Amino acid sequence: MSGANSLSEALELQNQLTQMVSSAGLVLRKWASNCSELLNSIDSDMHLTNTSLNIDNDDTVKTLGILWHPASDVFYFKITPLSFEGTLTKRTLLSTIAKTFDPLGWLSIITIQYKTIMQRLWKQQLKWDERVPTDIKLEWEQLANDVQFVKDIKIPRFLLVDSDNQFHLFGFSDASEKAYAAAIYCRSVSDTGKINVQLIIAKTRVAPLKTVSLPRLELCGAFLLVKLMDFTCKALNYPISQAQFYTDSTIVLSWIGSHASRWKTFVANRVAKIQTLSSATQWHHISGSANPADLATRGVSSSTLLTSIWLCGPKCLHETFPFQTDSSVPTLNDAVPEERGEHQKSFQRQQEISTSNLPTLVRGGMFPCFPNPPLSFPLGVFPFERCPWKETLGLRHVPR
Repeated sequence: MSGANSLSEALELQNQLTQMVSSAGLVLRKWASNCSELLNSIDSDMHLTNTSLNIDNDDTVKTLGILWHPASDVFYFKITPLSFEGTLTKRTLLSTIAKTFDPLGWLSIITIQYKTIMQRLWKQQLKWDERVPTDIKLEWEQLANDVQFVKDIKIPRFLLVDSDNQFHLFGFSDASEKAYAAAIYCRSVSDTGKINVQLIIAKTRVAPLKTVSLPRLELCGAFLLVKLMDFTCKALNYPISQAQFYTDSTIVLSWIGSHASRWKTFVANRVAKIQTLSSATQWHHISGSANPADLATRGVSSSTLLTSIWLCGPKCLHETFPFQTDSSVPTLNDAVPEERGEHQKSFQRQQEISTSNLPTLVRGGMFPCFPNPPLSFPLGVFPFERCPWKETLGLRHVPR
């Protein structure tokens, strides 16, 4: 599946693709397009249907389990009813949930509720064909009644305003005690100032069964976001003007804004990876009410999804640059959690000093006071009293 900015580009792409597969003795069939001129250049027996696809009718094409309506050029979903007749077991629940195919996470704020229900069943250690508890059965019935509104969700296929755009990506992450999530939105601006904002991709994860603090879950959400952004940037065949990241956790921003060695292992490992895939200057604060990823951490009904900021992004993205988020970064009154102890930080400082500088430090007749000094160094002219690391490294003067 692909697209082009003009009919001539689309025809050229079609010809190249046809020639490439024909060289291997293959023939491409079942062509579908939202452009009638493109379909007219193809033999009718190569179309998806026997007759030419009329873009004025209600014909739809199923693409990877998602329906595409060529006339309006939008994707939409046709969800199988979540039947709860008969005995509701863990097996029937999982079988029904698997029928919802959402590869890009557009329905994440709905499907996260399915995931949390399955996690609760696993925690209760129910057998596959054992009847689920009454509270879960009632919750599932409510979800089944509400899922009918999914058919009204429309996702535009074309991300840009026109062929000449400023193209920006904005990522949002959040976490709750149940789950953490990441969502990425594109913002395209035409030369005339027209702005288009829409959801590209989203991903959710349920919180681990082992209790994890909320700041750590927020950090997991931020890590999920940078990985998702890296994947998106590589997948999009379009120049990206800039990419920005947003979270409502001031603790996570403090962690990302400092060197990874300052924090304990769990935080340090994830901060190091986040700093590899992004820079601290790309991270910003946003209030919880304006953070669309917040919806994916707790789940909402499909009827609420249609009127929420999930599909179109927060209000600030629809404003002209430079736009402001809803709130400035609050200051932390207490010490930032997950900081290493003093003895750990002292040891870390020793590790951070490059060994290439040691000869310079010891030319004044010094060597580290470790139990088994591996090396000895000649005397030099560097005065011992001027060494700023003599106490930290445990250095002592060696007389001539």
